[in-house]
Amino acid sequence: MTLQLQNITFSFSPVTHILKNLSLSLEEKNIYALMGSNGAGKTTLFNLITGFIKPQSGEIFFEKKNIANHQPYKINRLGIGRTFQDLRLITKLSVQENIVLAMQQNPTDNWLNAMLPGNFHRKTNATLEEKAGAIPMF
Repeated sequence: MTLQLQNITFSFSPVTHILKNLSLSLEEKNIYALMGSNGAGKTTLFNLITGFIKPQSGEIFFEKKNIANHQPYKINRLGIGRTFQDLRLITKLSVQENIVLAMQQNPTDNWLNAMLPGNFHRKTNATLEEKAGAIPMF
C-alpha cells in the first residue's frame, strides 16, 4: 500500500462526525475517484492526507511511514502533492517562474538565501529553470 488510512475520525463539532473510523488503501499506479455530495467530507479527507488538518484519531501512512502529524510541507516533500480549486499562482510571474518558485531546491525556500543577491544563485536558478522547461506543458 502506498497510501493507507486507518480508522480516521474527524469532526468540526462534537455532534456530527465528518469522517468516522474511515479506513482505505490506495495502491501506486492506480487511478481513484472520490465522489460525494457537498459536505460529505471530500475536502476534509484531502486536508487530512496533506496535513492541513490533523485527525482526531487514526493513522495515515505513506509508504509505511506515519504522516498523520507531519506539517504540510514535509508531507509534500515526501511526494504527496495537491492542487486547489482556486489557483494560487503569482500572476506577475510566468508559468515557468511559478513552477521554479515551487521547486524544493529553490534558493528562496530559505529566508537567508532569499536575502542574497540574485546572481549569487545563478547556477542553481539555471538548473531549476532547465528542469521546469523540461516539464511538458499542455
